[in-house]
Amino acid sequence: MTALTADTGMGKTTCIKAYAASKKNVYIVTVDKTMNTKRFFLSILKTLNVSFDGNIHDIMLKIAETLNALESPLLIIDEAGKLNHVMLLYLHDLREHTKENGGILLSGMP
Repeated sequence: MTALTADTGMGKTTCIKAYAASKKNVYIVTVDKTMNTKRFFLSILKTLNVSFDGNIHDIMLKIAETLNALESPLLIIDEAGKLNHVMLLYLHDLREHTKENGGILLSGMP
């Protein structure tokens, strides 16, 4: 897990979209301030093209299972500065479940 930080207008989103378009198994999820933790993780599943519902723990495990079935996946979280503390804790757990197979990039303001 790593981060890409820069001020507004520096091209972070443009850069990650171009990268994702040129690579296999790269997924971008954009955080919206109105998202609660469950909505955020359901958004990740939707981006992965997986239909699933359950509690946050089960959703997080489904995301990990899906990512671990792919070759070298990269999950990019754009606007990561909008993540709240609980979302970050769940992302930490997700990273623990996927660290042998893929990566997570947090992109946002410093």
